[in-house]
Amino acid sequence: MSLLPFLVVGFAIMACVSSLTTFLSALFMDQVSIHKFSLAVMACICPFMACGTALGALFFIGVRFGSILCVTPFLVLAIGTFFSAHSRIVFKNP
Repeated sequence: MSLLPFLVVGFAIMACVSSLTTFLSALFMDQVSIHKFSLAVMACICPFMACGTALGALFFIGVRFGSILCVTPFLVLAIGTFFSAHSRIVFKNP
C-alpha cells in the first residue's frame, strides 16, 4: 500500500489548520495580512523538504528504509509548530 495518499491528506489538513489558526491569531492581534497564509503554508512545506533531503541523503549512502521514517516529517512539523507558537507574536497592551 502506498503512503502517498496519507501524506497528501495529512499535508492538506495541516495546511488548512495552520492557515486558519494563523489567520485567527492575526485577526485577534490586529495584524491581518495576506502574507500570513503564505507563511502558514510554507511552514508546512519546509519540514517536508528538509525531511525529504535528509532521507534522500540517507538512501544515497545506503541506509535501509524503516517504517519510522514515514512519520518523521509529521514529527518535525509538530515540534516546529510547538516552538513557533511561543515566539511568534507579542500582543500589544492597550
